[in-house]
Amino acid sequence: MKTMKSLLIVVVVGVVFFLSSCSEPLRNNNSTEPDNTEKSAETVAEIADSCTLSGDLTEADIDGLMKMREEEKLAHDVYSKFYEIHNYVVFRNIAKSENIHSGAVLYLINGYGLEDPALEGEGIFSNQEFTDLYNQLIEQGKESLTEALKVAAFIEEYDIADLLKLLENTQNTDIKRVFGNLLRGSEIHMRAYSFSLTRLNESYVPTIISAELYQDILDKKANFATGTCTYNYSFTEDLSDAEKEGLIMMREEEKLAQDVYLYFYNLYKTPVFKNIAKAEAAHKKAVLWLLNGYAIEDPMVEGEGNFSNQAFTDLYKQLTTQGAKSVEEALKVGAFIEEYDINDLMNLIEATESNNIERVYGNLLKGSEFHIKAFTNILKFRGETYSPTILSDELYNSILGK
Repeated sequence: MKTMKSLLIVVVVGVVFFLSSCSEPLRNNNSTEPDNTEKSAETVAEIADSCTLSGDLTEADIDGLMKMREEEKLAHDVYSKFYEIHNYVVFRNIAKSENIHSGAVLYLINGYGLEDPALEGEGIFSNQEFTDLYNQLIEQGKESLTEALKVAAFIEEYDIADLLKLLENTQNTDIKRVFGNLLRGSEIHMRAYSFSLTRLNESYVPTIISAELYQDILDKKANFATGTCTYNYSFTEDLSDAEKEGLIMMREEEKLAQDVYLYFYNLYKTPVFKNIAKAEAAHKKAVLWLLNGYAIEDPMVEGEGNFSNQAFTDLYKQLTTQGAKSVEEALKVGAFIEEYDINDLMNLIEATESNNIERVYGNLLKGSEFHIKAFTNILKFRGETYSPTILSDELYNSILGK
């Protein structure tokens, strides 16, 4: 497998060659896209994308939304504090997920014209019960890393029990959709904390949900939106330094794709960029899931076009500058990014000994192949062609023919 240094050298060389070969004449923008360009993104739409915000809410629904907003904030605040205390990266990474969960509930609260109960400040809540619970959990988790992990598992158990109850009692389609996504997230978090305890020769005993349900969650097969297959995942093997570097690189590489596509969508309003950006968000989450599982610190930094690795920041600027020339050039940049991803993923899959990494990267590879076909088809629709600069012509044509 390529090292980070050699990979970035290849990137720079590839970009220079790519930028010098993309000087096609301008054409008029045409917003009509082939029907198949949106299929990939439809399967990985963000939590609130298909919410109607038109259903009726019962008092129980409203109470549930208020509770879950503060419950997700509780999880975020506790995990953030534990990261400060123990410097264990799983807490930091999952705290970021809890921010997304809390934002999904806020979307419903705002959409239905309700007042947001969340207050500013870590450990501060409108409901005094959550403030008291926060203080109790922090005191317990201060004792040791294992105690903090058990507290975190308890929080996820707590969330799972509440979400199952709320899902059973609601008739509102929007709430079912959002809470169902939160439930799947909490199950993933529960598994991550349980596996972390296993590595420390400790175990977690559920106190709210049944032992049978807890074991079912641990054994549950993960189904990523990037593929149709399901797999059993565990995090018991040790990773090589090269495998860890690959995960860190792919996390930022998927962010690069998302950020560039969002830039082009804002510039041209061409739907394919927005749709595939959504798919890249799911790809990022799949890599983050692996980072969490293996307790590797998430390299991602906030802000479009910002990266921990300066080479990706520079690449973002080069690619967006090239794509700003015309929508056709932007589509060619998109095809180049997917070609670049495909090449890296194939190398990483070939080199890894981890079944987890191989399966996730395999799903990402399928997604990238779909995306390069989408960009190629739209260029063809506009009377343009794309010529690969990294992949062989044979492999490129094989992908298009799948």
